[in-house]
Amino acid sequence: MFKPDVFVTFLAGGLLIIAVMALFSGFLQPTEEAVKKVTTKSLTFSTNFSISNLKESSVIELGKKELINGLLFGSNSLVYNLTPKPADATLSFDVVRTNVYAPLTIAANGKILESRRLGIGKYSFSLNVNNTLITIAPESSLWKIWAPALYELDNTRIYAGSFRNETKEFNFELDQMDNFQFGNIVVLLSTNEGRFFVELNGNVIYEDTAVSGKSVPINKTFLKRQNSLVLRADKNSRLAGDAIVSLTYTAEE
Repeated sequence: MFKPDVFVTFLAGGLLIIAVMALFSGFLQPTEEAVKKVTTKSLTFSTNFSISNLKESSVIELGKKELINGLLFGSNSLVYNLTPKPADATLSFDVVRTNVYAPLTIAANGKILESRRLGIGKYSFSLNVNNTLITIAPESSLWKIWAPALYELDNTRIYAGSFRNETKEFNFELDQMDNFQFGNIVVLLSTNEGRFFVELNGNVIYEDTAVSGKSVPINKTFLKRQNSLVLRADKNSRLAGDAIVSLTYTAEE
């Protein structure tokens, strides 16, 4: 009877075992998946600016006017609409001729600010800036039907003080808003007089005395994909320099 050689038998068995192991190792080997790498990236935007909110004075010349009011003579008035509304205002005039038959009335939006008999002379009155329609007119001479109340005014002026507010708006886009980590705004000042405000999308994120190099943090709550950054000076303040916006976010590669 034929008997296989022992060496051949062991060789065949070994090859069989290797084949089976190779087969199973193919099933058990884990599937290779792409490993995503998360990196940190930064965006930087910069702009120069010059902002101010300083008080400016203007003189409104109303000139010369003869004002009368009487039962048989009719009446007239001097009217001026003080717009835009100033921070403060003063009315001045000279009375160069009058019969003092009735008080001279100064009114703002229909509310009487002053009403009294004025002789010849120079006069000045503070105006309520919340009322902008200024009217100057004499009251009626009433029973003195032979003549109207008369006031001839000259050098009539309104001195108005208004704040001229010059701001700086800077727009930037943040595509990776969902992955935003942190950010700040640094203001480097070449002119520094007073206080200022930093507004992000209508939200005030800084309001204080200006300090060059000050880092103002950005709150993610106020961020959008399209963003508006506004620098605004407080009253009686003036600033100029550069604003640098730095934003840090994560990205998968």
